[in-house]
Amino acid sequence: MPPETLVLSTRYQTFAPLLFHAQPANAAYLNLESRRPTHYDLWPQPNLQAQPVLYVSENPHLSTAVSSQFQSCTPQPSLQAQNRSNPTESTRSLHLWYCTSP
Repeated sequence: MPPETLVLSTRYQTFAPLLFHAQPANAAYLNLESRRPTHYDLWPQPNLQAQPVLYVSENPHLSTAVSSQFQSCTPQPSLQAQNRSNPTESTRSLHLWYCTSP
């Protein structure tokens, strides 16, 4: 993932494991979907028109609220998080979309 790619999600807990392993670390922001405001909302939001975005979600469907912010969003292979101490435990899926604007 190029360093100029922004990572967006509805929850920091969703993309934190992904960014922990990303080298180099990319800038991460919450998207504009409905949610309870936090102190992170006081920080300036990035210009989504200026660079590519990797959208990360635990939901396998991309919401209209997200897709309407971009010219195109292309699904990427999902990532599976597995508990190494209990491999039979259900995994957590992270669904990814690569989004761009003109």
